[in-house]
Amino acid sequence: MKPALVLVLSLVVMPWAGAQDESAAIAKAERLATEALALAARDPGAALVQARGALALTNEFNPTVYVEMGRKGEVVEDEFQAARQAFGQHRALLFEAVGTALAAGQQSKEASRYLGRAFLLDPTPSRGLALARLQIALGQGREALDTVQRAIAWKKTQTSETARVIARAAHAARL
Repeated sequence: MKPALVLVLSLVVMPWAGAQDESAAIAKAERLATEALALAARDPGAALVQARGALALTNEFNPTVYVEMGRKGEVVEDEFQAARQAFGQHRALLFEAVGTALAAGQQSKEASRYLGRAFLLDPTPSRGLALARLQIALGQGREALDTVQRAIAWKKTQTSETARVIARAAHAARL
């Protein structure tokens, strides 16, 4: 085979194959994390091992896996930002799985770090309430109130669980 052809094939095929491998790793990590979330209540130790394995699968950010490439392989700024957001949402699920497993294993302090990271990356109400519950357990009432406020800021209606967490956080904060 001619050296020029080998060079072209290595420049075109290898990055494509790498992106395919990374996409498969992302899908596997999200599947493992989802399974770990379901397993946490029954077997926290096994869930923690599985969640940490999922977290280790995708620890590097490659924007080309999350968005379409621009001309000549360039990623435009908007697409790059969209890729960062998608990566953050992906990693949030993985951090949530580790935090949930740690919480189920009665390791509240460590769990709050992982759930805090998940909430920072993708602030959903359920993640915020889970983090607030841990903060209450750790005696951090004011932080729990702040977390709940950020978690429910965009919702028009509140659930009874939200009201219970707010009441417990206010009590923990001695308000």
